[in-house]
Amino acid sequence: MKTKMKKTAVVLMSLIMVMCYMPMMAFAETATDCDGGSGCSHEAAIGTTHYDTLSEAVLAGGEIVLLKDVTKDITIEEGKTVTIDLAGHNITGSSNHTIINRGTLTVNGTGSIINNVAGKAAVFNDKAGVATLNGGKFTGNTWYVIKNIGTMTINGATIQQDHSGSSGIDNGFANSGETYYGNAPCKLTILTGTLSGGMNTVKNDDYGILIVEDGCFSNTSGPTILNWNTASIKGGTFTISDENASGVLANGYLDETADNGQFTISGGAFTAYNGTGNLFAFGVGTKKGGKLEISGGNFAGSVAVNDEYPCNPTITGGTFSSNPTDYVPTEGYAKYLKGNEYIVLAEGEPAPSHSSGMNTWTKDADGVYVESSVAPTPTPTPTPTPDDNVTSNPGDKTTTADVETSTGTDGKATATVDKATADKIVDKAVENKSEQVIVDATTKGDANAAEINLPAETVKDIVEKTEANVVVKTDVAEVVLDQKAVEAVAEKATTGTVSVVVEKVKEDDSQVQVELKVVTDNGNVTDFKGGSVKVTVALPAALKDKEVVCVYIDEKGNYTKVSGVKNADGTYTFTTGHFSTYAVMTAEEADKVIREQEKAKNDRLKAGVKATTLKASSTAKKGSITIKWKKSYGYKVDYFQVFRSTKKNSGYGTKAFYTTKSGTQKTYKNTKQVKKGTRYYYKVRGVRMIDGEKVFTKWSSKAIRTAK
Repeated sequence: MKTKMKKTAVVLMSLIMVMCYMPMMAFAETATDCDGGSGCSHEAAIGTTHYDTLSEAVLAGGEIVLLKDVTKDITIEEGKTVTIDLAGHNITGSSNHTIINRGTLTVNGTGSIINNVAGKAAVFNDKAGVATLNGGKFTGNTWYVIKNIGTMTINGATIQQDHSGSSGIDNGFANSGETYYGNAPCKLTILTGTLSGGMNTVKNDDYGILIVEDGCFSNTSGPTILNWNTASIKGGTFTISDENASGVLANGYLDETADNGQFTISGGAFTAYNGTGNLFAFGVGTKKGGKLEISGGNFAGSVAVNDEYPCNPTITGGTFSSNPTDYVPTEGYAKYLKGNEYIVLAEGEPAPSHSSGMNTWTKDADGVYVESSVAPTPTPTPTPTPDDNVTSNPGDKTTTADVETSTGTDGKATATVDKATADKIVDKAVENKSEQVIVDATTKGDANAAEINLPAETVKDIVEKTEANVVVKTDVAEVVLDQKAVEAVAEKATTGTVSVVVEKVKEDDSQVQVELKVVTDNGNVTDFKGGSVKVTVALPAALKDKEVVCVYIDEKGNYTKVSGVKNADGTYTFTTGHFSTYAVMTAEEADKVIREQEKAKNDRLKAGVKATTLKASSTAKKGSITIKWKKSYGYKVDYFQVFRSTKKNSGYGTKAFYTTKSGTQKTYKNTKQVKKGTRYYYKVRGVRMIDGEKVFTKWSSKAIRTAK
């Protein structure tokens, strides 16, 4: 009997061991060696090992290559390190956040991470999560595209929010009820990338720490950045293309712990709507406090803030299209008006280089240095030797290099500054203390495009050894980069060659359109980090006697006016903080296109508001009935109207029984004309003024309640 029991125990133990190893055996079977090809049905691979599902590859950890589009939610647990190469494929969330990261996540390659699930993000980076987004496009249209309470770096990814009712990124906590509130890193660093859309493109929320080094930020519905806690911007382009947006940047303050409103800006290019709208807005519900400190950058728009702003800006540096005097400290700083731009510098810093034809700074009654022209003492111009293509003029503080240019059959002129010429440029500019280094690549013909190549080392030497602007003259346009813009180019172009490319994309009787690029071995320079560039183009004969304006044309074809002036010699000069496509055209045609774009936008808004749905409910207490309603996501309203009747399908009248004061109020307590025992029917609709027209949402469901 004892022997039999022992045998039985041995058999049972063997069965238990087999059953324990079965999950491991089943898991091992999902990872196979596969040679790929059309017969491969796996979702992901780690090296030569293919996995049936992406989830299994994530569980294994390592460097994952996505093999096909997948629809599912994945979680990287704490302690796990995962790199996902999208490899041109998409990951779409199915029922939760598309990716929840509690470990270490890196996303590379092209492809998209998408989430369309209500209230969920494409990436939720949890408290312990460390995420680096080097590539990929992240999109959503119901909630935040990115939610970060861990540590995240964006270095080349595209973030696109298609829902105007939510921010593209929420860094930090939206409310005190969230898990880990006040006990998580909440640190977001944006090195570069393309970020667009949303109620705010980036919201730096409770306890958030935001650092922006570079990147392209754009929005229509609201600010590109809304800061509630601690944020710094060192570079990048920030553009608003809708007049309804409150400002390019917004700041808010509630307390010294979670929402301290500390916002510092030391570089970047900031463009308000049409170059004249508000630059600075504030978070709804803000209190007085915090700070906005600006020490650099290029600002096109109004710097003025109203009494509701949490604090007055402090401006100690930068270039502005509107007068910043009210916000510049009265001691220690100088203000210059150069052309149409105000420049703020610390006292003791060299004054800006002069505009063409100007040579003297004089302080006016408001303490602003303005330009004037005083005839200089004539200085003989040295006669260059026949073989010397680089000359200096001590009188106007210039060094000019005439470079040999060749024009191809395609009409493109190309000029390369060789090392010998480059060295002479630097040496003579230093000796002459030149304020301008001019590279003259004009031809005797009329090239429609030009490419001028300079050694990157020469650009660096100009920055380090001189205080000169760089002027590039071509048949298409004259381009003047100020010292800060040249610094941005030198920072990007550490080795190799810098190419300035100017192309006339279109020219007819109605406009001249040019595309501008600065190309380096490390990529294009799109942002001059607070520097500015003046571009002068020749106007077609048909435009010389007409009122003309300059417009920036973004990648979607939208027009935004930029500041510029028509010159007496039949040319037009505009100023920009980044390179892209620009058109100089009749003001009439520009206004027509902008009106058409505005109409298209308004038509879209009207259709969206009309399609917006409401769901109403009610409760009753003695002497009152409370109505609550929820609005579908997507389109804001200005206010709500509540209608009441004692009949289900009639008797509501044409005048609202009650009208809210804002579009955020979602409840109404009815205490007047409430009779005990009477059944009341309520319905609600939203109202928004668009282009002077009242536009209504759909009627809500009826809320029915008998008074107590």
